[in-house]
Amino acid sequence: VYLGDLLRNSKDKFPHNYNTSLRYMIDSNIPQTTFSNQIAQLSKKLFDLTAGYLGLDKKYRYDLVIASKLYPVGSNIHYFSQNRHTYYLVKSSLEYGFTHSQIMLIATLTRYATNKSPSHKHLKKYASLLPDTTTIYALNYLISISIALLAHKPRNINFDLSFSRGEIRVKTTSKLYLAKEAVKKIASIDGIKIKF
Repeated sequence: VYLGDLLRNSKDKFPHNYNTSLRYMIDSNIPQTTFSNQIAQLSKKLFDLTAGYLGLDKKYRYDLVIASKLYPVGSNIHYFSQNRHTYYLVKSSLEYGFTHSQIMLIATLTRYATNKSPSHKHLKKYASLLPDTTTIYALNYLISISIALLAHKPRNINFDLSFSRGEIRVKTTSKLYLAKEAVKKIASIDGIKIKF
């Protein structure tokens, strides 16, 4: 009855871009989705700008966006252990419509976002499910930069991004003090620099 009522305007089928386990995780663990959506939007833009330079396959764009959306789910359990809790929630709850490799990649990106690059022990343990190390480091860098640029938790994204010759340019009229400090803590890859 519930699904009949919910899907009555879509011919009793879920919309094409609707994923039940993703929706469940967001609805259950993220009371305010603005930040989650902003991280996803920024990650997508950074991927589009830098994928050619970093040699990333376009198929990883979707996984990066999902990891970005799910990054805040662990803070509902414990703020200071957010990454670890998000990692476990993604591994155990993200099921419908995802392969084991996608689930492991998304979980890995959420676990190591903003902290450090994935450990060699972790990469070795899940080598059969994860892409090559260069790809993981690049995707981890993109999600980490997205989170760092939003450190000031804006109501709307108040800056624009461009990329040229290994340099991500952040154009804004604001000072972005918190974002600048957060970006300094992230190790650069492949000579990419960020200029405010």
